[in-house]
Amino acid sequence: MTGSLLVAMGMFALLGESNLVYADTAATTASDDVQSMTSKATVTFEQGTLSLEAVPSFDFGNHITRSDVNFPSLPATNLIKDGDAVSTITNTDYMKNSSYLHIVDQRGLWSSDANASDFTWSLSLSGTTPLDANKAPLKEATLSFPANKDTTFPITGFWSHPTVTGGNVKTIPVGAVGSTNTLIQVSTVPISLDGTPASKPIFSLANNSKVNDEAIQNGGDFFIDVGPQGSGMMKVPTASQTEGVYKSTLTWTLSAGL
Repeated sequence: MTGSLLVAMGMFALLGESNLVYADTAATTASDDVQSMTSKATVTFEQGTLSLEAVPSFDFGNHITRSDVNFPSLPATNLIKDGDAVSTITNTDYMKNSSYLHIVDQRGLWSSDANASDFTWSLSLSGTTPLDANKAPLKEATLSFPANKDTTFPITGFWSHPTVTGGNVKTIPVGAVGSTNTLIQVSTVPISLDGTPASKPIFSLANNSKVNDEAIQNGGDFFIDVGPQGSGMMKVPTASQTEGVYKSTLTWTLSAGL
């Protein structure tokens, strides 16, 4: 009995040791078959940008000297229309015969605690003294954007929602600075073409959510079409008018806020 018991105990001890070894081996095998690694999930938010994408040129025509002092801009061939696709308007071939400003506002949705002025913008303008081919200056010339006799403007404004890629534009109202029923506001103060910056912004997006809440809150693509005839006006005193083709370089500057 004693021997048998010793044998039994010996077998138990041997089996116990074998079981411990087997357990260690199994753990190692499982670790080799199932592996894990770590990685990261990251999201970044930043304020969208406000950018000036296109600016217009003007042709004030060919005139007999001293025939007048006010010279309205000639019409562009391509004029933006309500419902036009943004992709069409910004097409290179279309732009060749157009005259408009294009502002893209990607600063994001207007949160409930945002300051409304954060989502307005203004455009200032300066122009060099017009020179002819011999660098002779056209003195005392000015450029302005006058209203019609009924206080409307030849200039037209358009907007497209920022979340609609290649969306269509909608007409937005244009009026004089301080008007309460417009979004795009126009200063009629003449700009001296002598390199001096204008004292006031020429165009601005006013905080007028009553007119178009979507545009003022969401941003998007804004177009100011100065292609219609008479959108711009150059004034040149008769004493300054001498034969020649005179060219001025216009500099447009976009700023956030009013």
